[in-house]
Amino acid sequence: MSHNKRILIILGAFFVLAVILVAGFKKITEKKKESGSQNPIPKILENKITDKERNDYFLKTNFIDENGSTPFNTLTDGAVVFDQETGQILYTKNPDFKGPTASISKIMTAVIVLENANLNKEITVSKNAASQIPNSMDLKEGEKLKAEDLMYGMMMLSANDASFALAEGTLGYDNFVKAMNDKAKWLELKNTNFTNPAGLDDSNHKSSAYDLGVITRYAIKKYPQILKYMGQKEDINIPKTDKHGAHWLYHISDMLKIYPGMDGAKTGYTWEAGHTFIGTALRDKRLVVVVLNSQNPNSDITNLLDYGFMVVGKVKNP
Repeated sequence: MSHNKRILIILGAFFVLAVILVAGFKKITEKKKESGSQNPIPKILENKITDKERNDYFLKTNFIDENGSTPFNTLTDGAVVFDQETGQILYTKNPDFKGPTASISKIMTAVIVLENANLNKEITVSKNAASQIPNSMDLKEGEKLKAEDLMYGMMMLSANDASFALAEGTLGYDNFVKAMNDKAKWLELKNTNFTNPAGLDDSNHKSSAYDLGVITRYAIKKYPQILKYMGQKEDINIPKTDKHGAHWLYHISDMLKIYPGMDGAKTGYTWEAGHTFIGTALRDKRLVVVVLNSQNPNSDITNLLDYGFMVVGKVKNP
């Protein structure tokens, strides 16, 4: 074989190898793009919160009644009641107490879903999501439901399987939890860290009544449709299809039905967190209440909101 022919064969081999490498790189790139479209990276909060946004979302200095005391004691580790419109705090007890939240951290889960998801998108339930137990929608691996149906399940039944399915189907699990913490940092919350979208007990999953109040004020102001899910009083039936079984949803909060004006409620309970609650009631004004580890939740919530409505008229808007 001549020298020139050897050179041509070697060059041809290099050319074929180059074509194979380019094609392989193209496939890898396409897979990455495809993966990114399924689990997009959450929006990066590049800009710090502005003074206007602080005014819109933060809570204001505690209001002290002219009598200097309240006509009740709350059996809670932490509590706050505030005027949703002004952010004026009307009552606090240990507002910066940092403790487990149970399912009331699903308010932040709902925020991240509303910021990043098309609620008409069908989400396929993973084995991991389907394995989450109480509370649950009894989701099955492989069934497909709209994100909105899962939102109802998460907020009404406090379904952990729904919250995991939403996290996985919206941003991917790890990115979703990161987005929850990024939002907490953007809101300059000092006592909040999330490790899961359901509020399951974890030594690093904590928040405070004040921080949860800020998250709730932000949620209602920025995404008022959250009250549609928090405040759904009528049962919802999701009919059986060829992709999933029927699901019956009902709101598990008694307070939503018995407290006058209450139009949004999110309950929580675990062994470590005790009873937790976030609720909003609308009369002349909209008040929001947050309690952590209440020994008598219905009584505490009633007393806190009654007191808030009694004194809110005495407060001048800040």
